[in-house]
Amino acid sequence: MSEMNGTELSMEKNGTTGNGSSFNPIFPPMARDYTSLTYLVPLILLITLVNGLVFVLFALRKPIRTPANYLLLSLAVSDFLTGLVNVPLIITVIIPVYGLMRGLMPAMHTFVKLTAILTSYHILAVTVEKYLAIVKPLRHHIANPSKAFKVILAIWLISSLIAVAPISWMLLLPQTLEARLTGIRLQFGHDVFCFVAVFLIPYVIITYCQTVMFRAVSRSNNKALLGRTKSSRKSDKWSNDRKCLVVFAIMALLFALCWLPWFLLSSLATLSVLFPQAGMAPNVPITVFMSFLIVRLLTSVFNPLLYTFFKRDFMLALKSVVTQKKNVNDTRILSCSTNIVQKNNAGKRKSFGMKPKIRVVRDEVSSTEDGRYLGTNI
Repeated sequence: MSEMNGTELSMEKNGTTGNGSSFNPIFPPMARDYTSLTYLVPLILLITLVNGLVFVLFALRKPIRTPANYLLLSLAVSDFLTGLVNVPLIITVIIPVYGLMRGLMPAMHTFVKLTAILTSYHILAVTVEKYLAIVKPLRHHIANPSKAFKVILAIWLISSLIAVAPISWMLLLPQTLEARLTGIRLQFGHDVFCFVAVFLIPYVIITYCQTVMFRAVSRSNNKALLGRTKSSRKSDKWSNDRKCLVVFAIMALLFALCWLPWFLLSSLATLSVLFPQAGMAPNVPITVFMSFLIVRLLTSVFNPLLYTFFKRDFMLALKSVVTQKKNVNDTRILSCSTNIVQKNNAGKRKSFGMKPKIRVVRDEVSSTEDGRYLGTNI
């Protein structure tokens, strides 16, 4: 009986409500203050603006709308939801209004898990797509938009099913102490499953694909240097492939650094509620918890920055948009200046009794790179 009471007290201490599914390991009670808002509110703006830039580029530049880049666009949608939905929910949870926190806790957990799974599977899909394009080009199955859309649909469906699974026992289990313990056991099993199926297995596949691709690109570059391949076009392609692999490797590394602590701490915290008498609760300062939270959210900024500023076709699209806007603004300024000068000259002629000369000024927009823009896919 004392063991059950200890477990119940532990659940209440960690914010478990109804059953164990609403257990909140990353936001202990002492974290619910307003100091974190100084970090989280700017993150909302940063995440939405950076990922919104990806949407703008896709809308304005048709050459980057390739099947492979549609996967990156879908990843940007997931990251955009992190800033638009996840961060506001997290802010609401850490505000010290207990009744409001209890109601939004399940939604917050669901969306956090959903975006985590989406990020992992999108990076996995992008890496496998590049692997097939480099190592097995004849078996490159995602060479048309319909195949890409099917892969994207599968990613979102599988991720949604895994993320909403805890809601099933939240709704089905009765509101009793034994049911709450069952819910916590199920939650721990779900945490372990997510660690293996969402993080560990995809990361092993990503590492394998990256290793094989680096070797293939290195062999191709060596042949080019030895003069066996004289085509400059092929040499440029291998160079672009190598740069692209570096970008994807950085994305995978950041994913590991940002998500591994999150998955481990979630599992340990759930385990500490199951066995409070064993003293398994991770004695981690709240500043460390919040640091992991900020780093986890920053993945939604790192991903679009990497493939926008390091991937060549996105970079060319961004340059063409900026150049076009600059040329249009310069033309408008020049037109306004010309009109002012003409008005001043007309006034001078009138004061000397001369008839003003009428000139027709046309706004001409100088040609930009947009008319000759070619999006080179890498």
